[in-house]
Amino acid sequence: MTNKIQSTRIKSIDYKFLDQTDFKSIPQNIKNIANQLPNIVSAKGFVLAQKEDGLNLTIVPYFLESFPYEQKISFHISFLTQKQSFIGAISLLYSYILICKKMHVDSLISRYSLDQLDTLLMSLDLNFHVVEFSRNSIPHVVVEKNFILKSNITKESEYISAFNTNYPIKKMNIKHGQIPSETLKKSEESQIYDSISNLQAFSRWLNIDYDKFPKTFIELDQLCKKQNNFKGTKIGSGEKIYYFIENNNTIGALLCPETFKVRRALKSVWKVLNVSNSEVVYTNKHDDWIDAVLFLAGFVMVSSENKQDDSLWKWERI
Repeated sequence: MTNKIQSTRIKSIDYKFLDQTDFKSIPQNIKNIANQLPNIVSAKGFVLAQKEDGLNLTIVPYFLESFPYEQKISFHISFLTQKQSFIGAISLLYSYILICKKMHVDSLISRYSLDQLDTLLMSLDLNFHVVEFSRNSIPHVVVEKNFILKSNITKESEYISAFNTNYPIKKMNIKHGQIPSETLKKSEESQIYDSISNLQAFSRWLNIDYDKFPKTFIELDQLCKKQNNFKGTKIGSGEKIYYFIENNNTIGALLCPETFKVRRALKSVWKVLNVSNSEVVYTNKHDDWIDAVLFLAGFVMVSSENKQDDSLWKWERI
């Protein structure tokens, strides 16, 4: 590496900007990981994040774009260690801010195929939003995030302030990832009605009177087992449950929780949809998370944005 590499230290992590010449001089193990990303030879530059002790955390190549994204910068990401994954994630977030500052832009985009589903969902959690579903070559989802940055950021405290502005911390109601016992008891009693919207439409699809619709997922499981023409699959746990019902006519319905978006559960939703026989799927949700999962499972939404409020979103397999 040359001695002209630009470096910024934030919270004991060094962020080094590399050009293509610098990249050729980095350790081979880092290049081996980064070279698994697409179009590395076209990267405008790279941000390499390292701890004070020399542990490499992440590398983020970034790229110039063409129409219609010519005023934006795109990026890929690679984690360079399985250790200290939280610090690695933090280093990614600061890398995005540093790229925006260096390239004088206020928005970034990234493209994710099925192989990067987990990273796609992580990006959506960080307030990136879907701007394109593409089936060109390999199906992929394009996401974008707009950043709020001051024009002249130089001090560590200013980078930390920019971080807090662009990544607001969401308060957790569940301590250490555990659901309080009283919440579990309540969810067992009225889980479906508490978490799933538009149950009237699902009851019509199942041809069940709304007042007889199951009140818990346990009851819904039992109902599906009694039917010869329906199969039910519960995905997730606690209040964070998705439920997929599939009938013998290759039509399915996905009951989605109204507020919870859990990456692990959504990856399981993709697996269930991918192996299902359904050519049509109805959902009560239409947002970036569920849209991306269904798209990467091979479905396209055919409902109009002007659909009736008491109906469901309709998806068809491509």
